[in-house]
Amino acid sequence: MIKRWLAGGLVLAAAALAFVLLPRGTRAQSGIGASVPMKGGVSFRILFGLADKEPTPWDGSVKVSGGTIRSITGWRFFGDDVTDYKATWKLSTRRSRPNAKANGPIF
Repeated sequence: MIKRWLAGGLVLAAAALAFVLLPRGTRAQSGIGASVPMKGGVSFRILFGLADKEPTPWDGSVKVSGGTIRSITGWRFFGDDVTDYKATWKLSTRRSRPNAKANGPIF
């Protein structure tokens, strides 16, 4: 009987955790099982500094011929990382925050 209550409690806790952590919204909004049509658009995700051993600046810009840049946005921007949303960005990889494990990863 106790095992049954324990198993039920664990299932309930797992369901509550999934509800909190997993994305919500329509299938199209969450990207689960549906694609969102982009009207003649192409998007790119560029990852900088994957093999950096030391903090490194990755400032840059981009130009497009025969098209338009609709937006440049940052992922995991921190501190002084910035973009003008149109053509340029300033960002750096850095050591992990002080509360992370000693000699933690650079992100």
